[in-house]
Amino acid sequence: MTEFHPGQLLMVDIQGQQLDKATAEFLRKNQIRAVCLLDRNLGNEVEIQQLTHQLRELMGAGALIGIEPSEGLTALGGSDGDGEAAGEIAGAQAARLLRNLGFNWNFAPALGAAIDPARPVDPAYLAAWMRGSLREGVACCFTQFPSPVDAVVEPAPSLASVDKSRAGLDGLELQPFHAVKDFAPVLMLPHVVYPQIDPDHPATLSPKVLGEIVRRDWAYDGVVISDSLADPAIQQRYGYGRAAVLAVQAGADLVLVPGSQAEQRQALEALKAAFRRGELLVWQGERARARLDALASAYSSGVADGA
Repeated sequence: MTEFHPGQLLMVDIQGQQLDKATAEFLRKNQIRAVCLLDRNLGNEVEIQQLTHQLRELMGAGALIGIEPSEGLTALGGSDGDGEAAGEIAGAQAARLLRNLGFNWNFAPALGAAIDPARPVDPAYLAAWMRGSLREGVACCFTQFPSPVDAVVEPAPSLASVDKSRAGLDGLELQPFHAVKDFAPVLMLPHVVYPQIDPDHPATLSPKVLGEIVRRDWAYDGVVISDSLADPAIQQRYGYGRAAVLAVQAGADLVLVPGSQAEQRQALEALKAAFRRGELLVWQGERARARLDALASAYSSGVADGA
């Protein structure tokens, strides 16, 4: 096993529809193995395939190439009345499209949709959609956990909050996740404060939400990724560096760091310093890497690997 490097705990974005030399060197030098592509990175089919192929060639067999929700590429499809069979078909169709383009990670579905009173979606449909995607080799990342459906949103850039007890969360916000927690490979926590659980940190950075609810109570051993550290409220309160350290301390395996290379370096250097000082321990990094390795092995990057 190669020596652990903190860059292995970062998922970054990149600029443009091609992999330029400076970006390639940044990824290679810092052993970054996870990239999330956005709409600005998506050209036509051939261009997307070329980009994801370049990323796989650079990052190796353990590459994790994700895509942000994009209508037409990651849409859930169907309706709340279509049932589980339709959900599994829709998830499989979306996954086949993404694998053909070279992705092995889809930032969907947002399970909070299951309890959104404005547009509720059957939780069973969402769980079936995930099963269909996983069957076709694309990892799903279930997001909005716990769902901030009853969040009080203060003027930006303040963090939203949900002032509920654990019992209250179990009665609504956590319900959709019980159907998928035993097989969902990736979980994303939101930048929402649950003051009755942890008044000091948003769920993204909370050892009480992540360490106690997710890891201890649910015995969840899949990959946990933070929400984007580019969020203005996170930036104002913590900055890239401190937020990255807190996320890994809380038990996250991967930190989502979109932005410039200078901003991504802030997170990277903060993680390096935290491991050097003993604020983070090497075994924490190695445990996170093991989970990421298992994810990459189970959902190897798509397209014709020789493309």
